[in-house]
Amino acid sequence: MDERSKVMTQLNELRRQTYGDVLYKANSQKTLGVIIINSFADQDDEAWKKYYASPKGNADWEELMKNYQKDNHIAFLYALGQAKKDGVKNLILDITQNGGGSCDIVAATVAMLRKNRTVQFWSQDALESTNKIATYQLDTNFDGVFDERDDTNPKFDCSDMNIAVLSSWLSFSCAHQFTTLMKDYDFPIIGEHSGGGTCCIQVMLTPDGQHYMISTYRDRSTDKNFANTDSGIPTTDGYAFDYAHFYDLDFLTTKMQKLYK
Repeated sequence: MDERSKVMTQLNELRRQTYGDVLYKANSQKTLGVIIINSFADQDDEAWKKYYASPKGNADWEELMKNYQKDNHIAFLYALGQAKKDGVKNLILDITQNGGGSCDIVAATVAMLRKNRTVQFWSQDALESTNKIATYQLDTNFDGVFDERDDTNPKFDCSDMNIAVLSSWLSFSCAHQFTTLMKDYDFPIIGEHSGGGTCCIQVMLTPDGQHYMISTYRDRSTDKNFANTDSGIPTTDGYAFDYAHFYDLDFLTTKMQKLYK
């Protein structure tokens, strides 16, 4: 078993002991909620097409939330809805076992958390040293129209929540991109340095058949100042801690209270 698999097994067992198999967990006082995002990869296109072809009323939304949980973004939105119902003020996005996926889903997730339909990705052409910005605008109220109401009246207003990202060195590719964007938008990063990699990940082989993953030579991921972040994002100063505390709700509550006191 390689080192990555060992750490994945260790973290999975630690998390299952505390959370079981759920993707959202609140502490007993409902002051802290944790949303687990294991991937940004899976999207149920037919579910979204069905939703947007309908009148988009509450019944349509409830069907989408309850019946299409294999879609990573729907699972996240469902958990976010639970956190809002619980009234939690401290929210952690757990991407400690997230190996990546789609930049589209990353952008949609960030937009929901920051109450702003516009999300930007910064990168650099490694060959020509030119800076690039990709701009997304999201339908954050899910009414099928891109307009200012996505900023003023999103489906979930998270502006009253204290939000942090819990990362690990397994947070790779688009999970690392999520960490980069959240830091750029002034959300704290806790836990462990993210795993890095973002742009056009390739799986390579050594001469003896061992595999490893790299970002391509063409693009490198950067922060909003176009500084290279491809090796990962460090935690907010003073908020790195060991795996034994990753899923300790009392410990995480104390950390969040300290962050936002």
